[in-house]
Amino acid sequence: MIFRIKIDGADAEDEIRSLREWLEASPAMRQHATIAWHTEPTTPGHMSGGAMEWLQFITDNAWSAANFTVAYITWRRTRRNPRTAVIETNGVRVSIEGADAEVTARISQALSSNG
Repeated sequence: MIFRIKIDGADAEDEIRSLREWLEASPAMRQHATIAWHTEPTTPGHMSGGAMEWLQFITDNAWSAANFTVAYITWRRTRRNPRTAVIETNGVRVSIEGADAEVTARISQALSSNG
């Protein structure tokens, strides 16, 4: 399974780096997922000096999306001013705001769409 996550809004770079550090501190994440930066080129004609950075996850069959969901929700609750996150998998992008049961369901649904 391959999926990506990015953070939108002010301080997005700091937030995504914080999330990566949080996830890499989890033994389950280190054991069952490869976490790497993924950049995609900006759209031609748009004023931007760089590329969008995503965290990309490649997981093995033993690792479940539930582990990521729990780690993400726990991290999100530590943030003073949580930003919108976007999860992309299998060509589908889902925007995530908040850290409640509905968000947990949306993350799980997005990740299960990878088949």
